[in-house]
Amino acid sequence: MHGEKIAWLSIVALVLAVVCPCPPASASPDNWTQTTQAEFQTGTLSQVETTTSLGDVKLNTFSNSVTDTFADETKIASKSNLVVTGGQVKLTTGASKQATLRPNANGSKIEFVTLVGAPTHYQAVYDVTPDDGTSYVGSEVANSTDLFALTDTGLAAGTTINSITVYGRATKCGGSKDWRIVIKSGTTEAYSSTFTESSTWVNRSYQWTTDPNTGGAWTVAAVDALQAGAYVVTGVQVTQVYVVVGYSGYNSPGTLTSKNLLLGQSVVSIDSFGYNVSSIPAGTSLKVQFSKDSTNWYNSAGTLGGWDTLSQGTHSIGLSGLGWSGPNFYYKMEFTTDTTYTYTPVLDEISVNFSKYYSSGTLTSSTHDNGYAADFTTISFTVTEPSGTDIKFQLRTAATEGGLSSATWYGPTGTTDYYQTSGAAINSVHDGHRWIQYKAYFSTSDTSKTPTLSDITINYNPLEFISFTVTDYNNDGVLFSTLNPGQLNQPADQTAGVGAVTLTVGSETSVNVNVQLKGTDFTYGGNTIPISNVKYNNTNTPVGASTLTGSYVTWYTVTAGSGDIHQCYHWISIPNGQVAGPYTSTFFYQAIKQ
Repeated sequence: MHGEKIAWLSIVALVLAVVCPCPPASASPDNWTQTTQAEFQTGTLSQVETTTSLGDVKLNTFSNSVTDTFADETKIASKSNLVVTGGQVKLTTGASKQATLRPNANGSKIEFVTLVGAPTHYQAVYDVTPDDGTSYVGSEVANSTDLFALTDTGLAAGTTINSITVYGRATKCGGSKDWRIVIKSGTTEAYSSTFTESSTWVNRSYQWTTDPNTGGAWTVAAVDALQAGAYVVTGVQVTQVYVVVGYSGYNSPGTLTSKNLLLGQSVVSIDSFGYNVSSIPAGTSLKVQFSKDSTNWYNSAGTLGGWDTLSQGTHSIGLSGLGWSGPNFYYKMEFTTDTTYTYTPVLDEISVNFSKYYSSGTLTSSTHDNGYAADFTTISFTVTEPSGTDIKFQLRTAATEGGLSSATWYGPTGTTDYYQTSGAAINSVHDGHRWIQYKAYFSTSDTSKTPTLSDITINYNPLEFISFTVTDYNNDGVLFSTLNPGQLNQPADQTAGVGAVTLTVGSETSVNVNVQLKGTDFTYGGNTIPISNVKYNNTNTPVGASTLTGSYVTWYTVTAGSGDIHQCYHWISIPNGQVAGPYTSTFFYQAIKQ
């Protein structure tokens, strides 16, 4: 605002200008959209991912597991021929089994004098099917003994040996007919009761339930070192000797069926089955099946009725091929022993490994440059929100990219709410900013489900800014100095090249503008000088100058982005008889959109 003065009339015109600073307009698109994996991945992902469904953002999964270390049987629904003890699962024992041992070498005593039908004594009595008089050993020498080494039992150490029964097939030798079955355990020889034979071949047997060498229970090692044979009281011929070992073997097969291991769990995918097996002896086996309903059983390849064979050690069986999810999972195992029934697989631990969604996560987008200060309009997005899930958004903006990191996140009305409806109007607090980010908040109350973001669009328009400044000469208003009545076309305080007022439209102005001006009548007390007595021109001459009026008049036009500096020169004419005094007026200058 400026003023003017007249001789004995002093006149000052105050200047009022409309000033609208703005950044430049731009031809950038009027929206920012992200919809591809590559676009989403330029942001910062926290517990969300973009890989399982390309072009979508979902909550990420993490691994969880349910483990059974067999400290008890709470996770076992049923079992057969199995025992859970000491954190291990094994076959039960108690099956009554037998192993037959036959001579395979001469023993520590070979004293019978007769050998018929075989090159060695033990071969003469080896017969599986007795041949009686074809091959045999015999003696009538009292106290003579034939002992034979035997095949090993093949039994596992620790097997419970219930009895040792020695069988002999014999007949009298000449007129002599009394004999005994003899065994040697360690350094001890033990004898049966005396058998008296006739002229026919008959089967005899004698059983020992304890080891005569120790007086205690038989051990596998003792039985494997055992010798058996015949002892002459008066005389005997023997055609067959063998030993039957009675022992308690493992019951086989054994089966175990679990309870539902995932009951109450939120499961996105069932991924693998882990196990630790400390022992699978040769000849034994351990295998597993899987089910969702404890009725239909599959192997890991999805074959109905199929099995996966386990290996000794710690391993994992992938189950992704089944494509299973949800809170239902059962396994069934089958244990088998070897042919001697004395070895068992030993299972120490199992685990079912599955994935579930994080309960929350965020996507903080990359920064986006609109290219100009924007008028933000709406935010639109495509989301899928299963029951119990949610996605919501906030925005932050700044004049510079560097300013975003400290900018505040806003929802549609403030910092504590969120955009949750596609097409919602954007908070006007962001208008005038050039840079923008969005933040998507993902959540679920059911970690078997995730919300999904498929695309997001932020719509905006360029702000219509006008940069317009007014500078008066010498910063003292439009000063007309001291004037007298009757003076015509008296210049204001101005000089060649610099008008009373300099009008500047900045090149950053984003719209075409009209530059306009007007003024009010000069007044002093009750006296006036009409504003029509003032002229204006863009050159320093009143010739051809325009008359200033009390209403805005468009003087000239400036095209958007071009910028312009205009000099405005003023002149005033003082009416004859004008009363002296300090007269003042207000001159208005404005730039408005065309």
